[in-house]
Amino acid sequence: MSKALAHPAVRGGRVRFEPAVYAPPALLVGLLVILWLLTGAGYFWPMWPCWAILFGAGLFVGVRWGLQRPADERRLAIKSAIAITVSVALVAIWAMAGG
Repeated sequence: MSKALAHPAVRGGRVRFEPAVYAPPALLVGLLVILWLLTGAGYFWPMWPCWAILFGAGLFVGVRWGLQRPADERRLAIKSAIAITVSVALVAIWAMAGG
């Protein structure tokens, strides 16, 4: 694997938890929930921005995982990770909209 594909969050074929990467989105979600509570706690609208954050994180982790596969499996692994992330995201949208 070339150094261009290496990422500090991925070591030894495993995706590591990096607080510097995941803390800002977590703080944003916390701020949105606090705003929701302060505005009356009616319809839980923060689920939509949370969905967008999780979708982006899912794509990031999936593609990084795919890039760590052997060269002959890499394209299929990346496409599979993207397809699974999009499928889960679409089911989540359906469920959040009332199913």
